[in-house]
Amino acid sequence: MSKPNLNNLTPTDALILQQIAETGEETLTELMYDTGMSQGMLHSLLCHLKKKGLVVLNYSYEAIYVSLSKQGRRAMHEVWPSLRYA
Repeated sequence: MSKPNLNNLTPTDALILQQIAETGEETLTELMYDTGMSQGMLHSLLCHLKKKGLVVLNYSYEAIYVSLSKQGRRAMHEVWPSLRYA
């Protein structure tokens, strides 16, 4: 199993990943509320994290659901080994 590439992971990226790791899955709206970021900024960051293979975005009629990918969970374990995952 390869190690996740954490190069160029910003503090904001880490904050978003940590929030998702703690809840297991969140909607874009919930993440906006939890982080205080605008929808546009957050969606742009999530698309960036998706390209890195760290998150999965699931689109439905009512919401965009965000969860960590397998690589994202490994990355969070590297950064915060003691973090409790949902």
